[in-house]
Amino acid sequence: MSATSHNNEVILYATAEVGKAMYGMKYAIVGGAACAALGSERFTEDIDLVVPRGETIAARRRLQPNPRITIDPRTRRTFFDSSVPIEILVPPAMFKGEFTDETPVIEIGGASILKPTLLLNSKCGSIWQRAEENKKATDAYDIKFLLGWLADADCLLLAGSQARAEVPNATRDFVAAFTSKFGDAEIWVRAGLVFDEEEATQ
Repeated sequence: MSATSHNNEVILYATAEVGKAMYGMKYAIVGGAACAALGSERFTEDIDLVVPRGETIAARRRLQPNPRITIDPRTRRTFFDSSVPIEILVPPAMFKGEFTDETPVIEIGGASILKPTLLLNSKCGSIWQRAEENKKATDAYDIKFLLGWLADADCLLLAGSQARAEVPNATRDFVAAFTSKFGDAEIWVRAGLVFDEEEATQ
């Protein structure tokens, strides 16, 4: 069965409900749902939330009392309103990045969202591992969205070398390969992750 993409109104409502259920526990919304919370217009199929290692069972226990969240007792698959999958991820196998009690998050709409520079780093770490071209394309869309968001959110973005330190997967070789395939070299400059467009394409 093919996955269903949901409009952002549904995803944002579901994300807020997840935030209520997870209140008091360390977690972060990641992936397409996190981008939607930041203002992306791309539809997404599910809600991905990451928790520290060893906290998967505790996270499900937090979600279970919500009457709009169902957990299959056999498969443990979790849904909001029986239609929006909720995926609980743990590093490093299921989430390409570190996530601990100290990992920074931001609060949007009552939910914890992984800090955007860390979201970007995770996307940069996973895009080339995608087997399907359409998945690479959606990751590329999210990467460009996050770069634009970071470029416009000066109060939240660490500048210069500090920003680059939070996105170690955006190496010079990565950026060159990305811009060769998906274009928009200038957005890496605007986000402060490369110094000029020539660096982004070499």
